[in-house]
Amino acid sequence: MSYLFRNLILIGTFALVAGFGIFVSVMAPYISSGDELVYLTGTLQAREGNLPDAYMLQGYDYGIYLYPKVMSWWYESLGHFIFKSIYLSLLIFATGFSAYFLFRTLGLPWVPALLFAVITLFPRFSSGTEVFGILTFHEAIGRQAALPLFFIGTAFLVRRTIEKKSLWPIFGILGFCLFLHPVTVMLFSFISLIAVGVVRLFQCVPIIKIFREIIISGTVFVFSGLLLWQLFSASLS
Repeated sequence: MSYLFRNLILIGTFALVAGFGIFVSVMAPYISSGDELVYLTGTLQAREGNLPDAYMLQGYDYGIYLYPKVMSWWYESLGHFIFKSIYLSLLIFATGFSAYFLFRTLGLPWVPALLFAVITLFPRFSSGTEVFGILTFHEAIGRQAALPLFFIGTAFLVRRTIEKKSLWPIFGILGFCLFLHPVTVMLFSFISLIAVGVVRLFQCVPIIKIFREIIISGTVFVFSGLLLWQLFSASLS
């Protein structure tokens, strides 16, 4: 099968998934996300200035979160349906292709890799009653913007771990990607550091080298994240 035809199948598959996600969002009852409620309420407060507990809204800082910034740029000009449809479609394509890249990196043939990539887009339930994932009803919320990074980062972490190469460059890139969703990126990096340490133990790497690699990688992640924050703060001043 030609490379071009394979790519057309990949694009067509994720396009169908995106269309299905938009259709489900339209047919399902509307459920607003927390990110949207905070953004919309804050925007209303800035205009009207007479909402209850206004001091809480005025003190809220979006920081470097990507999703509220995207909403502030395009939400009102495009409208709710068009904005969510475009955002959902782009997120599905980015997540699908990054998951496909991960499974191909793990050595799977392209057909199983594509099937698993589609499965990663399905809604999932948390330990409570919350449903999360890209294809949740009207939910393409902020934290899902970091999901493509997790698949790509995992693929490179696996590759470099197998090759026994230094991992700090990957964690440096993760630090610069905090703007996608800082909380989840930090959690992913912390779990990755622990996983890398465990794998290194099975590779019979000396404990001193493992600790050194974890400390260096963690330090690079923190400093790259701080540098991103400083650059972002300077751009607003």
